[in-house]
Amino acid sequence: METHVAKFDHILTTLIIPFAWKILGAFAVWILGGICIRTSQRILRSALNKRTVDPTLTTYASKTMGVALKILLVVAILGIFGIETTSFSAILAAAGVAIGIAWSGLLSNFAAGVFLILLRPFKVGDAISAAGVTGTVREIGLFATTIDTGDNLRIFVGNNKLFSDNILNYSSNAYRIATFKIQLSSEVNPSEALERFKSTLVLVPG
Repeated sequence: METHVAKFDHILTTLIIPFAWKILGAFAVWILGGICIRTSQRILRSALNKRTVDPTLTTYASKTMGVALKILLVVAILGIFGIETTSFSAILAAAGVAIGIAWSGLLSNFAAGVFLILLRPFKVGDAISAAGVTGTVREIGLFATTIDTGDNLRIFVGNNKLFSDNILNYSSNAYRIATFKIQLSSEVNPSEALERFKSTLVLVPG
């Protein structure tokens, strides 16, 4: 009986208790790490907003930072359990390459989204026509752009498709030119009719 008790005490002190401490430590690191990540994202957003950086670019930067820090946090937690992080990093890199090859279309949408933010052919709130869609831009996401059409339909267009197509931005310039054909009677003075017509026009921005 004493032998079994001694074995149990040995297992308890050498395996169960240390593993329990590792679980508690990992849980504490996860909680504190999450708080630090959210705080870092909040500080980054605040700094970019003070510099009047485009809101979409601010969202991009904040999400990218969050993903990168969470990966580092997972690696740190694995280190607590004694898992070799260098091997894990190599596996993660190899998996990233494989996923990148398999999801080349998704990554191309991500890259196109970055260029849309940097080059800014349009911004949120602009009325555009591109990739066979005409409407108002509601959000430039990581992989797709959200557009509301004139008949109140919401369409999600892949960023790569938008970036590779001609983009008509109706909101970029203050005014647009409109051409009218008006049939006049032979008895009407064209100059007088033109002046009367111009007096009824109202210039609408955009």
